[in-house]
Amino acid sequence: MNKTLKKILVIMMALSLIATGLLGVSRARAERAARTVDIVLDYDEFFEMAQQSEMSFEAWMAFFSEQGVKHVALNEETLKSLKAQGKPLSYFTQLEFVSRSHWALGLPEMLISDLESSRTDRYDLVAETSDPELAAFIEAGLRSRVGPSFYKSYSNAHTTWFIIDGTVTQALFETGRIITAADGKVVERPDVYAGSLLDRIGIGYDTKKIEAVRDGGLEVLPRPINNPLNPTLALKAFEADFSAYGFDTSYIIYSGQEVIGYDGEEVMSMDRLIQSLDRLGLSTSLIEAGNQLGHVETRGADYVAENSQFNAVRVFPVVRYIQKRVGMYNYEGSEEIENTLYRAITERNIRSIYMRPFLENDRVYLTDQDEYERMFSSLERRLEAHGLTFGEPGIMAFNAPPLILKVVSAMGLAAAVVWLLAQLFRISLILGAAFAGLGTIGAAGALYIAPNLSTTLLGLSSSLIFPAVSVFILLDQLKKLYDRKSALSASGILVRAAALLVVTFVASFIGGYYVGGFLSSSSYLLEMEFFRGVKLSLGAPVAVAAVLYILKFGYGRKSSAEQAAIKSSSVYWKDLLAFLEASIKIKHIAILGAAGVVAYVYIARSGHETELQPSNLEMIFRNALEQMLLARPRTKEFLMAFPAVMMVTALAAKKKKVFILPLVLVASLGYSSIVNTFSHLRSPLYLSTARELYALGLGVLTGAAAVLLVLALDKWLIEGLYLKWQRSRDNEQA
Repeated sequence: MNKTLKKILVIMMALSLIATGLLGVSRARAERAARTVDIVLDYDEFFEMAQQSEMSFEAWMAFFSEQGVKHVALNEETLKSLKAQGKPLSYFTQLEFVSRSHWALGLPEMLISDLESSRTDRYDLVAETSDPELAAFIEAGLRSRVGPSFYKSYSNAHTTWFIIDGTVTQALFETGRIITAADGKVVERPDVYAGSLLDRIGIGYDTKKIEAVRDGGLEVLPRPINNPLNPTLALKAFEADFSAYGFDTSYIIYSGQEVIGYDGEEVMSMDRLIQSLDRLGLSTSLIEAGNQLGHVETRGADYVAENSQFNAVRVFPVVRYIQKRVGMYNYEGSEEIENTLYRAITERNIRSIYMRPFLENDRVYLTDQDEYERMFSSLERRLEAHGLTFGEPGIMAFNAPPLILKVVSAMGLAAAVVWLLAQLFRISLILGAAFAGLGTIGAAGALYIAPNLSTTLLGLSSSLIFPAVSVFILLDQLKKLYDRKSALSASGILVRAAALLVVTFVASFIGGYYVGGFLSSSSYLLEMEFFRGVKLSLGAPVAVAAVLYILKFGYGRKSSAEQAAIKSSSVYWKDLLAFLEASIKIKHIAILGAAGVVAYVYIARSGHETELQPSNLEMIFRNALEQMLLARPRTKEFLMAFPAVMMVTALAAKKKKVFILPLVLVASLGYSSIVNTFSHLRSPLYLSTARELYALGLGVLTGAAAVLLVLALDKWLIEGLYLKWQRSRDNEQA
């Protein structure tokens, strides 16, 4: 490479690293603002747990207050919830109500008249109760949330009735039924009108439940329910209730599939909610989805979070399969539930745990106070190592990376690409400088014109370019070792192997920081936007490694003269063409099939979208590392890829070419894994950094052990395998 061009690229990379560092500092500052975690109990399930125990609900609340819990989540009451609690209440669709025999017997004349007239239809809901106090509660709730335009009430001396005006948009249908005749032939596929969503609209909070929570020393976190009939009135009622009851919380968690006040896609309705939250001093919330990707769909929630400068809390719900993780992985109690919560908080920026009681089976709750106390105490202790404590949920500071820093950071990508090309082609000073300059200018223009798309592409480019640089450095140094005339001592091989691992690790590690810097806006940190190139970045380095291996070590050279023509400083494009033109044999198909299976397992295991999950033994090992270290390093790195780097260094020094390609392919998985760690943008930057440094340290140790083993077995095992392969190859050529 031209010396002047090299200086230009070094200067560009230095400036780029400074800009990337500043992007990282800004991101870390935003993440550090959220240092407290709220544990909020689900009222309904903890009330049921208290019913199964010998303690009162209030006593349980007092117990959890001592564990650092502050809030109990309380849903608004609905007709459905009141009926489920055994209240003297029944309700029907208008069609069901008038279809009963003698339905009009004893009803007020006005109610009969309205039900028989066009003023009601089949989509309305009719409710009745004989309890005056309950009737007053329902009346007040409907008046404040639905409004007189959407309901009517009727009463006599003993009963009160309500008709809530509904439409087909609130109707519920049962689909999938098949009606067959005696001969089994399908007669009908009916779409059955089964009920109405109107029994799920909020009608207010039960003051007795609020008192029970407060008697236990905790505070209520309200979960408002939107109603589709009058969203604006529902929002006003929530704001009035919040002030009237004096709820002491800094955020709310929505109940149902919409934020409170949501009125279709009408932007003004969501703007009104943002203003209301601002008046009340509340943050919005985003509930993490079950596959840990994004959030549970709550209509309007993303808009509210984005347009309130991401003043939002990420909530982790303890769902049923997590509640049942008692006695898993050789634990005696709820340790795996604790591990699950710990990971959510430390690795995914969760700042609110929506807690439900532990389950011994599908119906029976765990009511052992000692086990809950152990879990909370242990979780609190482990969080302290990360500077986290229980309290009102911390909110990440708003982070918007400046355009200028992104442009300067992108300069490093252009420099890295030109450097890599210069290793493969002869590039003049003018051409190289032109490529680097045009790459930087192009990135600047793209960031200005299409900031979101170009930011994603820059992140993807970082995840591909830097692992490719690592692979090239690895192969280049291996080729030099392979061509070296003089032998290295065992200690020399060990030092060279460790140094090569560190250098190639650093290249990919820098790439991870580029990804984490480019994609460091609040929308990525709160996982409202995603890095879309994870799967590509995992697999691409393997293909790059295969191509670069051929370019550095050659392909298909059979004679000694052809072998001797290979120089360590050369790139063999003709050999790459020879590989592409080579005939395919059965063994190649078998190898490709095996590689495909390995690739599928590797990529599938990298996320939560598939059923392919770690074994129990692996989970026990992972949990042990998690308990001992600040961040659990990835086992595929320090037990597989990083030792492969050091092993292949030793084998290259020992002139064992047959082992180089497969081990380089394994090593390339480690480089992609490094960048992939930083591609999980919800993970705090410090944690990803610690995870990788742990992996490097352990990788050097396991790699050193692997190198010593290779050297010990070199004479009688590896040498034997190598000679056997060489004879087999010679026979094929003959």
